[in-house]
Amino acid sequence: MASRRVGDLVEKAAAQQGLRNDPSQRPFNNGNAQDPPLLRPNRAPNHVLLYPGCFNPPHKGHLALLNQVLRNAGADLSLAAAVIVLTDDDKLAAKNRKEERPLLLSKARRAALWREAGITGDRVWVFGGSEDSWKGLRGQLQRNLARQKIDLRFLLLVGPDWISVRSATDPKSWGCVEAVTSDISRPAAFRCPNSLRQLPKCSLWAPCSYQSSGQPSMAVAETPCETPADGSNSAPGLVYASTAVVSTCQTLRKPLRRYRFVPCELGDRPQGEAPSSTEIRRIIATCGREQLEGELAKVALSPSLLAMYALEGGPYTAPAPRASPPDHETRKLRAAADVKW
Repeated sequence: MASRRVGDLVEKAAAQQGLRNDPSQRPFNNGNAQDPPLLRPNRAPNHVLLYPGCFNPPHKGHLALLNQVLRNAGADLSLAAAVIVLTDDDKLAAKNRKEERPLLLSKARRAALWREAGITGDRVWVFGGSEDSWKGLRGQLQRNLARQKIDLRFLLLVGPDWISVRSATDPKSWGCVEAVTSDISRPAAFRCPNSLRQLPKCSLWAPCSYQSSGQPSMAVAETPCETPADGSNSAPGLVYASTAVVSTCQTLRKPLRRYRFVPCELGDRPQGEAPSSTEIRRIIATCGREQLEGELAKVALSPSLLAMYALEGGPYTAPAPRASPPDHETRKLRAAADVKW
């Protein structure tokens, strides 16, 4: 009988694509895990989180987002595993080309910072290859699984600043139909105290649970919405935030895109400013050697290793958000301004 272990299936697809794999970084650690992730057969839907990003460098908010969705939506979405895909080095350099001397960590170093942070080896895999090689591997994997009548779908994991009342990112850019987010690391602009504000060109948010058939069951909450925290009148398109783990909405017209939200308890969110890679690079550019590791420990993953990387290549210039065209950090500031806690 063919293996249904995710790690075995990924390794086979990688070999078919001619991709070399470091034996110490086997996909999902399937050789050592006592409970390796399995895929459900007979065309029952299986989901894998696809978590792409620059992660230059990765921070505690990145890890909190990943853990929140894996822990609190895994059963609802039949999440088998998660794959972290890092932006290619040349794209990262192009993104920061206007800075005088930016901190640009190589893909190998960014991957090492993730792995050193102690992410769950049997559920999360840091893919160290190029973005193009990931696309080839993914296609090969899905073709192989189709022959075994295994339905594997990828869900794009993004921060809440990419899904807002202004606009929602199209998951198709990463070959996905669905995107999922949470507000565990930073506020979501569409979340009011007890309600979720409708996304542009999308249906109302509704609680979602999966039945035995594997098809999503959706029901719009009928409880009237409360007044937003800013005291303004309730706007059309607001429904109660469900007590269910996952809420979902979808585009009203084709092409179909679905968005999922995994809310956190408001008391679970860390106090103070949300962590960001931009802020970490600013710390590295402005802190002295004696202060560096202590400051990094507050926000960064693997602060000791990151401090070592920073001291090897510095000094760096402090990053500055660009307003036109708006960069990722500027979009975060806009999203924060839209929040109605």
